[in-house]
Formats: sequence, structure tokens, C-alpha cells
Amino acid sequence: MTLAEFERWLALQIEQYHHSEHRGLHGGTPLGAWAALAASRPPRRIAAGPDEAQRLLIHFMPMAPRSIQADGLTLFYIRYWHPIFVAWRDEHRRVRVRYHPEDLSRVYVSADGRHYVEATYADVRRPAISLWEQRAAVRALRAAHEPRLSEALVFKAIGQQRQIVARARQAARRARAGKAVEVGPPAAVGAPSATPVDYSKPVEPVNVEIWP
Repeated sequence: MTLAEFERWLALQIEQYHHSEHRGLHGGTPLGAWAALAASRPPRRIAAGPDEAQRLLIHFMPMAPRSIQADGLTLFYIRYWHPIFVAWRDEHRRVRVRYHPEDLSRVYVSADGRHYVEATYADVRRPAISLWEQRAAVRALRAAHEPRLSEALVFKAIGQQRQIVARARQAARRARAGKAVEVGPPAAVGAPSATPVDYSKPVEPVNVEIWP
């Protein structure tokens, strides 16, 4: 499974768990127990709207300190840009960078630790990548004794790795398709598949057991 497929599978497993009966809950479900407790003591909720949900998510992301340079902000050999970086650079501000390991195409940057702006790739032509892909590419480049790592080399290595994965998946699909053709549909039990059926003959009854 891909990571996205595994996440979907895991979400379904959690959903099934919360709707299943539990002996420790005297036959009740975790969802029912949560609803009963929430009715007696309403839980704290984030404010409505996507901005509040995004703000909460940002504070759970990993953080890295950085400084704004003349060409923007660099993290994991990738350069990011936002128009406000011009002012922060002139003020020589240190910033906090929060990032989502599954998608490095954007990061969230704050100069005061409370308010964040979303910065994207300086080169918007770059594809979205994960932190695990970036680390695998860096390891491969260092193993090849690359003297100087760069953004271009990292994305080139990731592109090559993705091509290898895509070819492997295509080969696996072709192999499964070939096996399916070779096996074919199962034959009927007790009836030789090579013998043709003569529909001109009368139907003969078959002795069977009759259960009361």
C-alpha cells in the first residue's frame, strides 16, 4: 500500500473500533461513551471555520529555526519564498518554520511564534514531495559521493526514485494480470469442462437428499 492508502485503511479501522461493542463498556461502544460524557460535560471545541483548524494543525507540526536570506528561506535544501520575507530580511529576524512531513511544498513561517504565513516553493514548478523522499534522495546522493548537494540534485534524485517505483508497480500489475489469464475461471465441480453439452437430449433428474 502507498502511504495515502494506509492512512485511509487506518482511518477505517479506527472508525470500526469506535462503533464496535466493548465488554469493558458493558456492551456499549466507544462512540456512545464519548457522546454520553460530552452530553454531561461539553468538551472544548475549536472555533468554527478552516482557519482555526489550520492554526491548530500548525502548532502540532515539527519546527525548525531559520533566518531569512537574500534569496528567501532554505529548509531541507529547498528554497521557499513569501513577499513578507523582504521586510523580515531587512530587520534581520530569526523565524520559526513549521512543516508537514508528508508535504514539503509549503511551510508555515512565524516571526513572533504566534502568527504564521504560508510560504511555498520559490520555484513553483517543483512537485510536492515528502520528507521521507527528501531524506532518501539525500542518502542516495551522499552514497554516490556527490560533492555538493543542491535543490536541483535532490529533486532530480526524487524523480528518478519515483520512476523506479512506477516501473515496479507496472511490472507487478502485468504479472498479476498474466497470472489471472493463465488460471482462468474455475471449472464446475464434477463436470468435465472439455465435454460439450447436448441440449437436444431430455433432462435427466439427479438423486438428491431431501432434508425435512
